[in-house]
Amino acid sequence: MTTVHFNQPRFMPALNYFQRMLIADVFVYRDDVQFQPSDWENRNKIKTPGARWIWLTAPVQNCSIGTNIRQARLTHSQEWQPKMLKAIRCNYGRAAHFDEWFPRIEKVLSHEFEFLTTLNWCLIDIFLEAWAISGCKFVMASTLECQGDTDGILIAMCRKLGADHYLSGSEGRNYNRPEEWAKAGIKLSYHDYEPVEYPQRHGPFLPWMSAIDLLMNCGSGGRKFLEPQLETVV
Repeated sequence: MTTVHFNQPRFMPALNYFQRMLIADVFVYRDDVQFQPSDWENRNKIKTPGARWIWLTAPVQNCSIGTNIRQARLTHSQEWQPKMLKAIRCNYGRAAHFDEWFPRIEKVLSHEFEFLTTLNWCLIDIFLEAWAISGCKFVMASTLECQGDTDGILIAMCRKLGADHYLSGSEGRNYNRPEEWAKAGIKLSYHDYEPVEYPQRHGPFLPWMSAIDLLMNCGSGGRKFLEPQLETVV
């Protein structure tokens, strides 16, 4: 069985994103859908003292309605990169694996990329390397040139990729049409991610932080906290 998962290229995603990469055979970056301002594509959370959190945001230029994610351009008129690096340094400077991985993060965040998706992919690559996620094939949806409605385009992509199993996020239950997948002969299942507690600075454990939190606290050893359990896929 060939399992495919679809998701937007997100900014330093949460851990459910990477667990899905460990489950799927093919991970399709939905760079062909509309950019949503102030969503997970250009921001995420990091933990701060007092078991609180703040946003890290990569600002984009004003996007007109219908602008695809791959067309969203970063703005460099603001000093957001030094501020973001300072926030990471202030909150993780004493984390166990800061010295090992911060230079890589700093190098990427210091570069003036034109497009948001390029920044996101370069950051995601750091996490893939750290946690040795290599068994999954990555594809850009825009290269598949498929058409259709919400379910139709995903079914068309699955067929083009030779996939017979679609792994949806849990929220897909609100809009997927199971009858369409059954008609297409493609198994539909859902990934119900349950956060796993790991060593974390700044007080009680806080789930749903950006992957940078696990990376700075646990380094490459963080992989064991990502390993999927069978009950997460139903």
